[in-house]
Amino acid sequence: MNTVLTVTNRHVASCGEAPDLTDDQSGYTSYFEGLSGDQWVYTVRDGVESLYGGDIQWDEPWSGAGGGLGMDPSERLWLHACRLASGMSK
Repeated sequence: MNTVLTVTNRHVASCGEAPDLTDDQSGYTSYFEGLSGDQWVYTVRDGVESLYGGDIQWDEPWSGAGGGLGMDPSERLWLHACRLASGMSK
């Protein structure tokens, strides 16, 4: 199989090292980049949600989904769509 998307980390080094995620086809992966350059990656593996973002330090995923992240409306809408598409929205 060939690669569909490769994304460059646009955050400064102090935001941590961006995750090197490979779609292993056993879960769900989504990428979002807003107009301001904020970057987010949402994954579900073995029923566990993880959210990665430069603004919340790439190194450690934020487990779960919800508020408290300072997301703008388009980012919140994307996250909601991810949760619906992945079957994680209750």
